[in-house]
Amino acid sequence: MSTITIQPGQPGEGVGYNVHKPLPYPFHIDIETGKCTRGRGTSDLGDDPTGTTPWVLLGLQDGDVQELARTRSEWTADPQSAVGLRPVFIDWSGSIFALGQPITHVTVDAPKPVVA
Repeated sequence: MSTITIQPGQPGEGVGYNVHKPLPYPFHIDIETGKCTRGRGTSDLGDDPTGTTPWVLLGLQDGDVQELARTRSEWTADPQSAVGLRPVFIDWSGSIFALGQPITHVTVDAPKPVVA
């Protein structure tokens, strides 16, 4: 499984960084499914009654325009294109929402090769 980690910016700071404020927790996204694999966006932070349904990344929007600027498949082909855009998720209840802060940093973790 390959994972892309997206780091949202600080509230009210846009894509800037204020050393006096903490960063929000990042999202760790499974490239193939779009599901949050651990941490923020997983059941431990939501109201999911089953405790098993993670948020799923649908794509990214530009500013307040409620339209996907990049779908998940477009974004995974070029993960760095997420910088400056806001992630759009669907939660366990089927609600679709965008984060208020744009992505400031992206890290791609390739799967580790299996040694036989």
